[in-house]
Formats: sequence, structure tokens, C-alpha cells
Amino acid sequence: KAPSGKAATRKASGGKAATAKAATAATAPKASSGKPAARKASGGKAATAKAATATTAPKASSGNAATRKASGGKAATAKTATAKVESPPEDEARQGPAPLVPLVSDEAASGAVKAVFDDIRATRGTDFVNNFWRVLANDPALLERTWTDLKAVMGKGHLDPLTKELIYLAVSLSNDCTYCVTSHAAAARAKGMSDAMLMELFAVVGMASETNRLAAGLQVPVDAVFLKDR
Repeated sequence: KAPSGKAATRKASGGKAATAKAATAATAPKASSGKPAARKASGGKAATAKAATATTAPKASSGNAATRKASGGKAATAKTATAKVESPPEDEARQGPAPLVPLVSDEAASGAVKAVFDDIRATRGTDFVNNFWRVLANDPALLERTWTDLKAVMGKGHLDPLTKELIYLAVSLSNDCTYCVTSHAAAARAKGMSDAMLMELFAVVGMASETNRLAAGLQVPVDAVFLKDR
């Protein structure tokens, strides 16, 4: 009976050991499975953070792209505006800015204005009345007085008609009057001015302008010999 009791005790002890081992085995996997779960959770958080970063990054990139696109649009607009400023229509570039007062047409001309227009045509032997007179026609008295004086000065005299036109052209160039330079160059050509004469005239005007400024700026005294025969 005694050995049998010890055997029973050992069996009981073995059972306890088995029970403890089973308990340990049961608890160990739980702890082990907890770590993978934690890693899994951590991995989920990392994935979530990565997804969030990926989501925000394209937006920022898209914003930059939108900014670049907007900048490109502004640049294109500025370029278009510059092109419009730098490239006026051919007619506008040729004729210059619009007049401050309207051109008086033949249909609108009456009284003194019509009389001056008719005299311009008769004196010049043409049906053409240029814009200078059509602008002055907004003031009939100014139109009549200017035409009368011009006709007297540019008429027959000691200077031949071409010389007068060349002088008029030279003064117009010095005064920087585009309209007068263009119109009197045409008049001078009609009276016989050649391209060679035009170039020589402009060379004389340019030289005179340069020496005039030098003499005036340096206050050069007039030589007595130049006053001798006055």
C-alpha cells in the first residue's frame, strides 16, 4: 500500500507538472500572439500614416502644378498684352495716333471751310485735300488764315519752289514733326527731289543740329568778321 501511495503521489505530482506545463504552454502562445498582434497594429498605423502621406503629397504636388499652370497663364497673358502693344495694326502704325478733333469731310464742309477746300484744289491742281486742312477745318477762321499765309509764303518768290520745299522739310525734321516731314518730302519729290538730294539734305540738317548745340553750349562768341557786312 505504501509504494502504491508513493506512486500515486508521483502520479499526482506528474499530473500537477503536466497541468503546470499545459498552463505555461497555454499562456505562452497568448503572450506570443499578443506581440504579432501589436506588430500588426503597429504595421496598420504605419500603413495608415503612409497612406495619409501619399494622400497629402499628391495634393501638394497638384497645388504646385496648379500654381505653375496659373503662372504660365499669367505669362501667356502678359506676352499677349506685350504683343498687342508692340505690334499695332499696319494702318495705325503708318497714320499715327487718332486726331484730337474729327476730320471734316467734304459733305460736312460749308461756308468758309468749303471755300478754302475749293481754293486748295484750284491752287494745287488736284482734288485731294489732305488731313492737315481737314483737322484745321474744325476752326474755320484758323483754317482760312493758315491757308492764306501758307499760299503766300510758298508761292512765287526769290527762292524756287523746290528750294522752299527743301527748307520746309529741313525745319520739319528739326521740329520732329512726322506729318510735316512726310507730307513735304512728298511735295519735294513732286518738284524734283531725288533720294540723293534727300540724304544730303538730312546730312546737312544733322550736322547743323550738332554744331548748333556745341556753339550754344560752349557759348562761342560771334566772330567780328561775320558781322562786318551786316
